[in-house]
Amino acid sequence: MTLHKNAEDPRVVRTRGLIVNAFMELMQSQPFRDITIQEIADRATVNRVTFYAHFADKYDLIAQILHDEFREHVSAKFFALPAQEVHLRHLIVAICAFMRRFHQPCHPADQELQPIFETTMQVEIEQVLIVWLRLRLTAWREERRALCAQVWSWAILGVTSTWSQGDQHQSTETIAVEISQLLLHGIDLPGKS
Repeated sequence: MTLHKNAEDPRVVRTRGLIVNAFMELMQSQPFRDITIQEIADRATVNRVTFYAHFADKYDLIAQILHDEFREHVSAKFFALPAQEVHLRHLIVAICAFMRRFHQPCHPADQELQPIFETTMQVEIEQVLIVWLRLRLTAWREERRALCAQVWSWAILGVTSTWSQGDQHQSTETIAVEISQLLLHGIDLPGKS
């Protein structure tokens, strides 16, 4: 939830950048739960009032960072592609890379970030999929596409999140192929008539 009204003003962009950079530097040296707004403000060379003019709290700050990073590194590239099966695989590969990047710098004590991360990422993935399904499944009702996007987003999030936190013995390409095949073609159950 961005609180500042004029997000395009260069001063606002600069101040937000200082706050984000200060927060990311602090995340490298201490757990999220130990970071205070005062520490962020001091490192960013702004006061607490300025911080609160841009972000509601540190949870809002991390959600905005995730949102912006996802938009820049994943969805912006995906929206430029046509709605083809191969591009769904490209999206999943990009999400794997994003998940890996998020989970690497986190301290073990930062388990409280997982729900924020999952909620933010599910919404972002769902929004990308709604657009993709709208282009691909033109005969479907909007409600059905939205439901499909919601189911798929949780499936993609669950598998890629588990993969990024595990031993990653499968390549991102293998994961992407398997997920996209299951989503697009389902499974062939024995005895299915």
